[in-house]
Amino acid sequence: MGYWGTVVVARPTGLLVDQDGMSGFGHQHHWLRDLGDGWQLVETSGWKDPPDLLGPCGAVVASTGHPVFVA
Repeated sequence: MGYWGTVVVARPTGLLVDQDGMSGFGHQHHWLRDLGDGWQLVETSGWKDPPDLLGPCGAVVASTGHPVFVA
């Protein structure tokens, strides 16, 4: 059994899935969750998720103005 996907946590002004750079984390966004205080979690799935997360992280940080955690 394995896990293919990415977990993204950020603090956007709108929905996290609508922020610039989110398409760089994977092609299927699932499980948008409100974590409170404006923070949201999105889980992507798909075996084609990119191995380099630095580019999409930078785009989401620029879009939200807040830190991003990705795993």
